[in-house]
Amino acid sequence: MRRRSKTGPDRAKSPRRKIKTQKRRGEPKTTCQRNSSAADRKTQSDVAQLARERDEALEREKATAEVLRVVSSSSGDLESVSRPCC
Repeated sequence: MRRRSKTGPDRAKSPRRKIKTQKRRGEPKTTCQRNSSAADRKTQSDVAQLARERDEALEREKATAEVLRVVSSSSGDLESVSRPCC
């Protein structure tokens, strides 16, 4: 509800409000950008190193699975198990 003016029955004008400028969506920020090529190269080398480590771990896991399969299929004789590996 708005207050009525004391001078008469007409409504009093409300004080003007400052209009806030709305932020624009989707526009790039105007901050200074640093040299991203060095950061990109480091990230790419990190990704490549992690991929190599993953591949090596997968190979180790496959070899371990093969050894365990041979051991589980043996009748308990360790000579027959060690022969295919070495």
